[in-house]
Amino acid sequence: MIKTIDDITTLDMNESQVHDLAIAMATGDKERIKELFSQVDKRKSIYIAGKITGMEEKAFELFGMAEKALVEFGHRVINPMKLPHDHDKTWSSYMRECIQYLVTADSIFLLPNWKESPGAKVEFQIATALEMNVYFKVQELIN
Repeated sequence: MIKTIDDITTLDMNESQVHDLAIAMATGDKERIKELFSQVDKRKSIYIAGKITGMEEKAFELFGMAEKALVEFGHRVINPMKLPHDHDKTWSSYMRECIQYLVTADSIFLLPNWKESPGAKVEFQIATALEMNVYFKVQELIN
């Protein structure tokens, strides 16, 4: 449970909430500000990493299964297979977008095939450099 507004940043809010917060702050609507902060999802976020290139259909299935399991354990999941990918579809463009999401996460979950993926190896290196929690099995997340 969130006890103070200090526990939350606008990074925890979606675009609509940030917009509504700006309006509430501009108009001095303290009740609306409290309401918006009470709606923020403070579950720990976890980014899924694994091999995608060359196995897109199977990857969608694997990432989806991991996402389902992680959500069941109470995590807010960042599934790179579900990102907007509104770019030129080159490997570097995918990585640039994925990394933007990765660095917002609390943790990274590596699928068993992650070592077969140059991209997942980069994501692992970034996560460890940022001292993020790294998980290899869903069971490691059970507290």
